[in-house]
Amino acid sequence: MAKRDLDAIHNLYHLQVELGSKLGRKLSEKDHEKAKSQLKEFASLLSNADWRYMGGEDVYNSLVTLKDEIGEQLRSKASKKLQGIARRAGAAAKKAFKRKK
Repeated sequence: MAKRDLDAIHNLYHLQVELGSKLGRKLSEKDHEKAKSQLKEFASLLSNADWRYMGGEDVYNSLVTLKDEIGEQLRSKASKKLQGIARRAGAAAKKAFKRKK
């Protein structure tokens, strides 16, 4: 195993801790963007990781599950934000339409 592989696994575990601390928490916009970039890096490292050097296939599978859970949480927050924007835009349009009458 090359030093590069060890560094990648180390970074993977570091990101696991970072992302795991965000799971289930309400995130600010800044934290949401940071988590998205960390998740992208985590997914990239995970796709190149060899489970034999990580403690076994079960460890690898738990990291895949973490990636999926964090991804779902981030998508859900983005979806809620878009729904709020659409709701406010609809209310503003309705208000503007009433003024024209």
